[in-house]
Amino acid sequence: MTGTNEVTDARDRTYFYSRRELHKNPNVVFAGYKNPHPTDHRIVLKVHTNAHTTPTQALRDAVTNLRAEVSDIAQQFADEVNAIRRE
Repeated sequence: MTGTNEVTDARDRTYFYSRRELHKNPNVVFAGYKNPHPTDHRIVLKVHTNAHTTPTQALRDAVTNLRAEVSDIAQQFADEVNAIRRE
């Protein structure tokens, strides 16, 4: 099992959503985050994987999947707005 701790700015909510996406990956053994202190704008993201991938690659895959999901949602929204405008 391999693991890593990534420290980043907590104002970027991508890491909160990427944890959910990490749990979908069967090679991820553990994914979690913590905020060291409420006045500290950092979070610590902890990822543990099995031997089939690295924590860094698992996080990259999760962010890529999130980008695709957001893109799909944006396209669906644009399609609905255009449908309403045509009515």
